[in-house]
Amino acid sequence: MRAAILSLCTLLLAACATALNGVTVRNVQYYSLYSPELLRYAAEGRDMPLRLISNGSDAEIAGQTAMVEQALHDIPWLPFGRLTATPDGSERGNFHIAVVIDAPVQVDDRACCSGDVDRETLGPIDGKSHVVITFCNDDRPISSARGVVAAITTPTAPQLGIATTAAANKAFPRVDPNRPNRSVPEFLVP
Repeated sequence: MRAAILSLCTLLLAACATALNGVTVRNVQYYSLYSPELLRYAAEGRDMPLRLISNGSDAEIAGQTAMVEQALHDIPWLPFGRLTATPDGSERGNFHIAVVIDAPVQVDDRACCSGDVDRETLGPIDGKSHVVITFCNDDRPISSARGVVAAITTPTAPQLGIATTAAANKAFPRVDPNRPNRSVPEFLVP
């Protein structure tokens, strides 16, 4: 009986958390290459290129880019020296973060990484915006997640930051999902 009550309380708290922040995270993928150490190697102390795909105007995309950059910088354990759409040449290899705003349901991670997403297919689905975030090496996805929120109606709508943060927390976990028995690496402990 006690276990059933505890389970019910856990489910209610989870439902409340989703209702409070208004975001659902789906389609979380970790490819064999993903590890927190690789993310650190790719980003720490250097620029990490951000490639944002949206159907907005240039001014709207600039606002969305700033919003996404800020949302990712606010996650304390992410090792980004500077996440930016205009890297200064310090980036390592061909690593980058791809973000697709109002992604269609059928978009795949490889298309997000390569930038091969038709802007004409972007838009809210049933009143919801889907924000896909992918850690990439060239056109190859390393990890990804999809945050679903109420439709994003302006470049600075808070839903964009909320979806980005929620998806990034799942796409870039502190513990390696491919080796779950390992502890949190020392460099990621706050």
